[in-house]
Amino acid sequence: MKRLMLTLIGVMAMTAGCVAPPPGPAAPALTDTAWVVTAIKGSPTAADQHPTMTFTAERYGGNTGCNSFSGEFTQNGSSLTLRPAAVTEMACLDGRIMTQEAQFLAALGEVASITSTSAGAEALNASGQSVLSLTKAPTPSPRPLVGTTWKLTGIRSGGTSASVVADSTVTLTLAASSYTGRACNTFGGDLTTTGDQITFSAPHSTRMACRPPELAAQETAVLGTLPTVVSWTISGTSLSLSTPDGSGLDFVAS
Repeated sequence: MKRLMLTLIGVMAMTAGCVAPPPGPAAPALTDTAWVVTAIKGSPTAADQHPTMTFTAERYGGNTGCNSFSGEFTQNGSSLTLRPAAVTEMACLDGRIMTQEAQFLAALGEVASITSTSAGAEALNASGQSVLSLTKAPTPSPRPLVGTTWKLTGIRSGGTSASVVADSTVTLTLAASSYTGRACNTFGGDLTTTGDQITFSAPHSTRMACRPPELAAQETAVLGTLPTVVSWTISGTSLSLSTPDGSGLDFVAS
């Protein structure tokens, strides 16, 4: 009888050892969410200029505290990949914010997964270490497509995003049936929209010389892309214009 009891105790101990551990915290679904970055690798971000992030279907963007950025992302459960972002190149006058921006952009490239926390979420690297601490922010009310002045933040082509030329500004404003904008030259044309579908006519523009050559190339890319755009999406203050192959133009409300 004593031997039987010892055997039963041993079986119970083995069974207890095989009990599966409780599941870890679920990953937040990122589409249509907005976040404030409160820490980068454990170091708190500047209280007056936290970086921010927003996510739409397949795209993310936000502000570093100095510049705007946008790119593509994929999420599969807790697995998260942030593809390299296009970033505006405004000078950051505050040295601490410039340093924070560099640290933040570097951290984006390390993100491999995301997990929920009581405070919001943690973006982790491949080793499971926190690189970004996030708290939920109210999703900003979408800006209207028509009547808003949009400022270019990136040009997508061939699966990559190019940032706007440093110290340059490209704007686009849409009316009910037309559009106008300014790069090196002013430009405009006709416009039609049906739901999330959009068509731009080939733009007409002034013919001032663009210097340096990078500005001319940027303007050519914008004016060449507009007539190929077929759809638009807005998330808060961000507008994405896309072609059938995923190329396109990204803007933020000015």
